[in-house]
Amino acid sequence: MSTQRPQHRREPPRHRPRRPRRPRRPPGLVDFDEAERHHSHAILQSPFPVIGYVSTPRVHAVPGHARRDARLGGTGTPTTARLV
Repeated sequence: MSTQRPQHRREPPRHRPRRPRRPRRPPGLVDFDEAERHHSHAILQSPFPVIGYVSTPRVHAVPGHARRDARLGGTGTPTTARLV
């Protein structure tokens, strides 16, 4: 008489359907454009004397090459506060 145990088949794990990701909007995010590959964000608090500063990094394709070029631009209003 054989004393083999019956083999049990493991069922694949049951996964819940994934919900679409809803990224949280970070504080200061002003604009986001995936197609244009750029976003703008406002600096809400800074150690330098400027108000209303908005930074915009952009990524551009380099014609004829497989690389990208990143450029950073920004606008703001300087204040008369002195750095200590």
